Amino acid sequence: MGHFKLLCVAVLSMGLLAGCGAKPGPNADGSGDGSATDGSGQGIGRTGAGESSLGADGRRRAGAGGSGYGDGGGSWSGQEPVHRVFFGFNADSLSDEAARILTDNARWIQQKKPQEIIVEGHCDERGTREFNLALGQKRAETVKQFLSTQGIDWSRIRTVSFGKERPLVHGHDDFAWSQNRRAELVVR
Repeated sequence: MGHFKLLCVAVLSMGLLAGCGAKPGPNADGSGDGSATDGSGQGIGRTGAGESSLGADGRRRAGAGGSGYGDGGGSWSGQEPVHRVFFGFNADSLSDEAARILTDNARWIQQKKPQEIIVEGHCDERGTREFNLALGQKRAETVKQFLSTQGIDWSRIRTVSFGKERPLVHGHDDFAWSQNRRAELVVR
């Protein structure tokens, strides 16, 4: 049954992307060479212990004792937040859906008061390393700025860009690319 849900999510995502009308270009979105940057040009590593894992529905579940995502419609119910938001092709602006998800995440952060908040910017496999590290950083900074407008202390949020080096979905098609153009929250 889990595969059926994942397939449904994939089909729905592809349908939404088809309506965007963006056409990929040769140097558009998401490459890198295994490096990551924190915006200052300094390299950093993976976040390590405490990272979340994916559920059958494709959403990130907290690694330590998370109990799910509420009603599945994206409404916050006091449980674990949806950590991931997606971006359009070659874009760093938030969609209405991403803003709603981040608003829910901000409520959860305000209630739980985690010690560490990291926003990871990711891109798909296309484009140059430099372009995608910069785009991933812009995506992470956009999320940081949005969270700060929701009452989260700006100084508590760290941003990092991973370019293409941590794909959520491996593949060379529109679906894989759409899932890899994202920002993720890591909270501990």
